[in-house]
Amino acid sequence: ALVGSLTIGTTFLLSPIAGVLTDKIGLRLTTLIGGLLSAAGLLLSSFFTHNIQALYLTYGVMFGLGAALAYTPTLAILGHYFKRYLGKVSGFVTAGSSVFTAILPPGLDYLLRGYGLQTTLWAMSLISCFIIICSFVYKPLRPPPIPPQKKPGRSRINTILRSTINVDIWKRKKYVIWALCVPMALFGYFVPYVHMIKFVQTTFPGKDPNLPVMCIGVTSGIGRLIFGIIADLPRVNRIYLQQLALACIGVVTLLLPLTSSYVLLIVFTLIMGLFDGCFISLLGPIAYEICGPSGATQAIGFLLGMSSLPLTIGPPIAGWIYDKTGTYTTPLILAGIPPILGSTIMFLIRCVREDDNYEKKISRNTNTDLENTADIPKNTWENNEQNFIVPLLRGSDDTKEADGKADTMLKTSSSESGIHRNYICDKLATSLDKCRFLTSCIHDAPSSEITSHSICSQTALLETSCMSLSITDEQFVTTDEASCSHTTERLYVTQKRRYTYSIY
Repeated sequence: ALVGSLTIGTTFLLSPIAGVLTDKIGLRLTTLIGGLLSAAGLLLSSFFTHNIQALYLTYGVMFGLGAALAYTPTLAILGHYFKRYLGKVSGFVTAGSSVFTAILPPGLDYLLRGYGLQTTLWAMSLISCFIIICSFVYKPLRPPPIPPQKKPGRSRINTILRSTINVDIWKRKKYVIWALCVPMALFGYFVPYVHMIKFVQTTFPGKDPNLPVMCIGVTSGIGRLIFGIIADLPRVNRIYLQQLALACIGVVTLLLPLTSSYVLLIVFTLIMGLFDGCFISLLGPIAYEICGPSGATQAIGFLLGMSSLPLTIGPPIAGWIYDKTGTYTTPLILAGIPPILGSTIMFLIRCVREDDNYEKKISRNTNTDLENTADIPKNTWENNEQNFIVPLLRGSDDTKEADGKADTMLKTSSSESGIHRNYICDKLATSLDKCRFLTSCIHDAPSSEITSHSICSQTALLETSCMSLSITDEQFVTTDEASCSHTTERLYVTQKRRYTYSIY
């Protein structure tokens, strides 16, 4: 039991390391290392089945670290491809763990009874190898955050820490509140899961003790799918939805000691599993919503790391109270209070106001869905009206009005790694009925063609080091020549439907 608890604790405790590594070496390599460590840890454990001290290292630490390195990037990669349907996709991905919650226990029990512990660990190691295969299809679309430059007066250690840890997420008041409330709520979160079998055996002798656990696993998967879809609805607040889930889990936990019927217990576990799925599926989407793409990976990692302590010590404390009292009434009541308390304190998130510039940065960086990406040939962007990739609206009133406004507006520019850009967006968008004006100077390319660039993906890179163009179904683009090697493109696009493609 201690080996299994050490594995769970290691997985959550080392999740911040997974977040930092993901920003440093990338999603693909981090997941690959996680898969290798998981498979190797299980394989080595098969040779030390009678040595508990060795299992602490191979199964508890090595396998736990591998699971941490594989789990965090799995949540982070979703935000690279989806925004509009991030909740739905997150629910679909996290539902996989619920499926294994239902089918893995009887499968492992069959292997243990028929073939022994060593063969079971071999099979688990083989399953973990699929993580290695999956890592090769991870294609991150956002470049890693740019490390901060050393400033005069700042110590070398301080510079190294700032280049390793994304300190911006801790400047976000909403994230700090969320990252404190979730671990608080999780203090009693695992108590019903860990002690459910013992609770059924003592309260309802003769009844199947495994059925309530299976009900939680099944409805948790269903809940992740259902609430993932609900979370993507325009008027739904994901944080409120997660608060509702935690509050319902707490209330159901409080009601468990009062249950006098086994059928009613099954109903309670079905409800608990449903809202458990809601809570789990919203972790990634809320992290992206609060911290943006550049901070979401470490935001998820640090949240899981802070949750390791309450998740690990909650069930043992409940077991100790049961040993002292001989009943589960007190442990379950105490376990139901933290989720309600944590969900209530989360209302403070709505009371804080973040810096407006940071809000605009997050909105700009998460404004595109790659599931709506069009299949545009890679080298066909040309800087003239006759050969442009889509038809042009010549001489339209909107175009003339936009040109006039653009010529009178102040242009701001920035330079990074040879990429020059000029942005004009907000004022024009409000005056042209949801149209966007954008000028860009790309890599000092010849005036006749905007060329592809080797460092950028064909699909959209949404961070500042690369630029994406938005093309719509109904409105098209017009071009004209300007400064910066005559490669400026003026784009007028509506926001009804977006097809994204990186032009270099």
